Amino acid sequence: MKDREKTGYVEIRLRGEAFAVPLERVREIVRRPPITAVPGSPPRIRGLMNLRDALLPVLDLVEPLGLSASGEEKEVLVVEVEGFPFGILIGEAAQVASLEGAEREEQGDRFGGLVSRVLHSG
Repeated sequence: MKDREKTGYVEIRLRGEAFAVPLERVREIVRRPPITAVPGSPPRIRGLMNLRDALLPVLDLVEPLGLSASGEEKEVLVVEVEGFPFGILIGEAAQVASLEGAEREEQGDRFGGLVSRVLHSG
């Protein structure tokens, strides 16, 4: 299913690639704090971080997105989905943008529901 939309996004960089996260999902962006590994968790779950006395899971999407192995994530994008806050390791947040007239393509349940649509601008 495809349609046209205009909405705000936070453009993030991860291993040289650009991604857009809907602004209404973003709570904040923080410098990467210490992350405590959780034994037995899947590779995409890097661990837990303490954000103002709240423990949040932190996801590493490099492998699930098939990105380059070289690089370093210096920030954490804190998002909330269905009332559940969590962090995503990112290289940097580049800008807040409005993608006017972007074509939206519904993707279903990719990467455990983290990617629900792909936007094509231009």
